[in-house]
Amino acid sequence: MDKVFDEDTKYLMENLKNAQDDFENAINNYDFVEDPELIDYYIYKIKASQTRYQYLLKKVKEKGL
Repeated sequence: MDKVFDEDTKYLMENLKNAQDDFENAINNYDFVEDPELIDYYIYKIKASQTRYQYLLKKVKEKGL
């Protein structure tokens, strides 16, 4: 049986999925860049999206999901 989530929980879960997608995209893009400025950008993007994902994951765990 599927769980029924309130709007805040749905929003949190959606943001968690988006953060995971952003992290994976940053890693994939980093693998293909050659320009040093873009390499720096993707290093920053990887770290930022990883931090966001970890924060949201912590919030999901706090809700017991």
